[in-house]
Amino acid sequence: MTPENAEKDNLLAPQAEGQMPSRLLTAAVNDQTPAEQPTQNEELSDTPSTEQPAETASPIASQESATTTDAPASEEQAAQEKHPAKDYSQLSPDELIAELDTLLKEQPIQHIGRQARSIHEAFEAQVASLAKTAKESQGEESPAAEEPSQAEQALTQAREHFDALWTDYRKKREQFAAQMAVEQKANLEERLALIEELKNLIEKEENASIREFHNIQARWRKCGMVPREQSSAVWQTYQHHVERFFDYLKLNREFRDMEFERNLAEKNKIIARAEELINEPSVKKAFEELQMLHRLWKEETGPVAADQREAVWERFSAATRAIHERRHQFLRQQKEILKANLEAKLAVCQKIEDLAAQGASSHDGWQKKMAEVEALKEQFKAIGIVPENHNNEVWERFKEVNRKFNQAKNTYYKELKRSQMSNLEKKTALVERAEALKDSTDWAETAAELKSLQTQWKEIGHVPRQKSDDLWARFRAACNHFFENMSAQRKNGDAQMQANLEQKEQLLAQAEAFVPGEDPNADIETLKALSSAWRAAGRVPYSARRIEDKFNALIDSYFEKLKVSRNDIALIHFKNKVDQLAAEGNKQKFYAEMDFVRRKIDEITREVQRLKNNIEFFSSASSDNPLVREVNRNIERKSQALEQWKEKLAYMRQIQL
Repeated sequence: MTPENAEKDNLLAPQAEGQMPSRLLTAAVNDQTPAEQPTQNEELSDTPSTEQPAETASPIASQESATTTDAPASEEQAAQEKHPAKDYSQLSPDELIAELDTLLKEQPIQHIGRQARSIHEAFEAQVASLAKTAKESQGEESPAAEEPSQAEQALTQAREHFDALWTDYRKKREQFAAQMAVEQKANLEERLALIEELKNLIEKEENASIREFHNIQARWRKCGMVPREQSSAVWQTYQHHVERFFDYLKLNREFRDMEFERNLAEKNKIIARAEELINEPSVKKAFEELQMLHRLWKEETGPVAADQREAVWERFSAATRAIHERRHQFLRQQKEILKANLEAKLAVCQKIEDLAAQGASSHDGWQKKMAEVEALKEQFKAIGIVPENHNNEVWERFKEVNRKFNQAKNTYYKELKRSQMSNLEKKTALVERAEALKDSTDWAETAAELKSLQTQWKEIGHVPRQKSDDLWARFRAACNHFFENMSAQRKNGDAQMQANLEQKEQLLAQAEAFVPGEDPNADIETLKALSSAWRAAGRVPYSARRIEDKFNALIDSYFEKLKVSRNDIALIHFKNKVDQLAAEGNKQKFYAEMDFVRRKIDEITREVQRLKNNIEFFSSASSDNPLVREVNRNIERKSQALEQWKEKLAYMRQIQL
């Protein structure tokens, strides 16, 4: 056992009758009233007086005194035993203001010193922490901002409200201190007057009346507390004259014995109740009542016969020790509970810190993490208080891990916001393009492009929620508008293609019935007219497209019989092909074919130019030279082909899509 613990145990253990500690002499003078004696210019103290008496108490006074260990040294401490202070460290500034306001309205000012100071400390800590957080947040949002943020304004209002309440609290404490000073001065004068009466009673020659002595005792007990600096001296003076009264009082033995018996009966009642308290379920209640019994033993009972004093005191001391042992055991258990609470709260903090380190890669992931942290916060609050010397440490740790989690979460959502704003720009561009295409009648090409836009839309990712629904509604409406128009057009087109098929069947029948005449040129014109009519008839259903091949093969056979050049036949087929693309509205294939024709023209033009350049090397050669003749034939063939390709391009240019 350390010296510190040994000293504490000595203070808590009941002492033998006749060894009354000086701090209890002081309490006896004040009838177990608060030991704190405030002045008008200082706060009331929560610390009990430890002032030692100037001289040792007299034997009779010491024998009839009882030690009261660990008793509340003031009304405020007694109130704290019945109503322990809350754990204010986890309350918000507004909640702390409400707590202080309630205490000022509902509790006597002398009972709330400890709670008020705890609230004050918690408020200062909370305001400092919130101000730091608000400043950091404002720095991130707008470093150049000059106006205080909403959070800073709220803290300023809370500070003004709290300072007003705290000023009211101090004013009431000062008023109470002043009132106590006046009352204590009056009590001191009354006690000094009682001592004078007691002195006069002792100095009388005739036998003094015991009733008058009891009257002085009763008035002494009712008298309130006196200034702390004079309490010990007044008490010792009073006890000195009580001893003198008993020493010099000329009572007969029978009356003295009767007084001793009466006192013994009263002390036995106190002892019996103390022994009952050993089995009281509530340790707190037992300890509080024990303090009251010690006061009664000291203030309400007188001496007993000398041969019974030690036994009576030993019984009372034994009961006191048993109750104190139960209380010590209870406090040890409470210490273990507080230690377990500390470990549990630190474990919760570690879990929150781990979640902050893990983070998440998606909105749903962060939502789950946030739900876990909220559950851990509730768990932290439900755990209970921790040892007082660790309270600030745990609370700071809890705030720090929550800051870490919030910083990680905010970093993710800031990056997500930047990404969503980029996605918003991309999707807005897609919407504008879709709206520009919605009334297009280039069905095949526009349908392909809109499907590509839809694929891009899915790949881009999320946009801010407040924009998402409106943007999607616009995009979907534009796409639906086009595809509904295209569907309606196709329905109309199906009927038209069926009519086209019937017309082409008639043209095919005419081609099959064609019989060449005597004039080949007239026959060729007839076949060209049939081909033109065929092209003008338009598209047919996909299932009937073989009719195209049948017609073309039949016309080709006629042209061959009529000795039509392959170039002319190829041109007729080309015109049929591009007319079919135009009829289908297939711009993509149509323009691809046109690009092909242009490339062929460029290619043949370059080839003709190359051949012409080559023939210049043979300028001195005869035209009968085999090489010269071959080059000239190539130039002629390619020039004819060039004219055919130019004719194809001219034909395509006159088609309106």
